[in-house]
Amino acid sequence: MKIKPAVEKSARYRAILAFTAFILLCVLVAGCARPKIYSKWRNNEINIDGRSAEWKNDLIYYNEDKGINIGVANDDAYLYICLIIRNYGITEQLKRSGFTVWFDPTGGTERTFGIRFPVGKQGPMGETDEGRRRSRLKDKKEPPGTFQEAWQPVEFIGPDKERRYITTVEDAGNYGIGVRAGESEGYFAYELKVPLARSELHPYAIGSNLNKPLGVGFETAGLNMGMMRGPHGGMGGIPGSRMRGASGGRGGGPGGMGRMPEGGMSDRENSLRLWITVIYAKEKDKT
Repeated sequence: MKIKPAVEKSARYRAILAFTAFILLCVLVAGCARPKIYSKWRNNEINIDGRSAEWKNDLIYYNEDKGINIGVANDDAYLYICLIIRNYGITEQLKRSGFTVWFDPTGGTERTFGIRFPVGKQGPMGETDEGRRRSRLKDKKEPPGTFQEAWQPVEFIGPDKERRYITTVEDAGNYGIGVRAGESEGYFAYELKVPLARSELHPYAIGSNLNKPLGVGFETAGLNMGMMRGPHGGMGGIPGSRMRGASGGRGGGPGGMGRMPEGGMSDRENSLRLWITVIYAKEKDKT
C-alpha cells in the first residue's frame, strides 16, 4: 500500500516528460519547416529571357529579409522557375561566386541534380575550348551584370552523383534546359526551364513526376571544394567526365554532393541558401 503513491507519482512524471518532449519536437519541426510552394499549371507561353513580365501575378513566395520573390509553374514535361532578387548584396555575391539551383526528386534537401548559372567570375571548372572561344566574342558594350548571351557558360552537376558537364546557354537548349538572367528596374531576374523526366533526349533532368513533392534549393557562395576534387586530389570537372572524391560517397565528405542544412537562409548576410518544397500542379487543376 505504501508503494502505490510512489508508482503513481513516477507514472505522472513520465507522462509529463513525454508530453514536454512532444511539445519541444513540434516546436523544432515547425521552426525547421521549409516554405511550401504550390506550382501553377503553365497555361501560356513562358519565354526564358531573364525578365519577369510573364510572372507578375505568379510570384507567390516572398522573403522580406532577403528581398526575394519566387514563382513556379509546370506542365507535364517541364518545370519553370522565376526568381527575383531585390537585394544588392546578394546580387553582387551571385555574380562573383555563381548561383546553383538544386533539385531533390524525393522532396528533401539532397543535392541530387544542380544547374549552376551564372558560374561566377572564377568560371566553371574544366571550361570548354568552345566556351572560351565564345567568351572572346563578348560584346564589349554589354551592360555589366547581364547574363543573357548565348555564349555564357552553364554547368550541370549530376544527376549521377559525380558527373559535371560544362556547356553554353545556347547548347543547353539541346538538352531541353533554358536559363537566362538579367538586371532591370533595380532588381535581378533569373528564369529556368528544366525537364522533369530523364530520357535519352534529356539526360540532364530532375527525374521526378507530378505525383510527388519536389525539393528545390537555391544557393550562392560557390560550391563545396570537396565536390571538385578528382580521385587523386586534383581538380575535376572535365565536360562529360565522371568525378569521384576520396570517399566516393554521397555524404558531406570529398566527392559527395551531401545535404544542405534545412535551416533556410545562410547566416552570411549577402549569401542565399534556401530550400523550398514544390507541389506540382496537374492539368486537371488548370483554371
